[in-house]
Amino acid sequence: MGLNEFAGYTAVGLSALGSGLLAEHLGIRPEPFIVGLVVVALGAMLSSLVVRDTQTIPHRGTRLRVAPLFRDRLVRTCARTGLVNNANDAFAWALLPLLLTKAKLSTPEIAAVAATYPIVWGILQLFTGPLSDRIGRRVPIVAGMLLQAGALASFSLTQQLGPSIAAAAVLGIGTALAYPALIAAAADMAPADRRPSALGFFRMWRDAGYVAGALIIGSVADIWGLPAAAAVAALVTAASGLDAGLNLREKHSSERLIEPTMSS
Repeated sequence: MGLNEFAGYTAVGLSALGSGLLAEHLGIRPEPFIVGLVVVALGAMLSSLVVRDTQTIPHRGTRLRVAPLFRDRLVRTCARTGLVNNANDAFAWALLPLLLTKAKLSTPEIAAVAATYPIVWGILQLFTGPLSDRIGRRVPIVAGMLLQAGALASFSLTQQLGPSIAAAAVLGIGTALAYPALIAAAADMAPADRRPSALGFFRMWRDAGYVAGALIIGSVADIWGLPAAAAVAALVTAASGLDAGLNLREKHSSERLIEPTMSS
């Protein structure tokens, strides 16, 4: 999980930095979008020509039991925490640049802040992914959510370049701790041949956070302003971290909710 997320979110950070520099020198349209189209084309070529499929796991007549996933406290906690984690991303990626624009930061400065978050997040997952294998999922998740809350709170207090880059780095550290551990906690629910089903269930709720964050935090920004939106994001993230601390525990193999059943 850490290696996969490292590749994806480091690329997000480099793209944010590169597109910001292009926009500063060449304009917002169309050059950054042309670069995006080239990247998509290269990705399609790599996936079709270079990437090989993983070894097929023998089908054993397995089935996904959805009802226990809704009832299990650990699953619900992972889903809630993942949703909040991605809800505050809606602030970081959509509203934070607007907040920094109002603070009169230049386009390259905003790009530097925007890039710091996913670059730190992406690179550190090379280490935080293995860390959660050694010490368990609960501690990285709780610590990561609380660090994210502190970083978001600082954005509500000041928008100067130096503090903003520092806050973006702390936000990246917190997300790097929580993100792969949350996905791994969801994967712990299932044997290998049903892991995609378990991850799909978890990520449906986690990625719904983008929608919830855009609607809720965006509405707060519209009514009370962008600093208030940062404060609300911080409070909700801190509450989610405390909730995870109270309700998360390690899931043992004997407690898996999605078990293989032999077909007749």
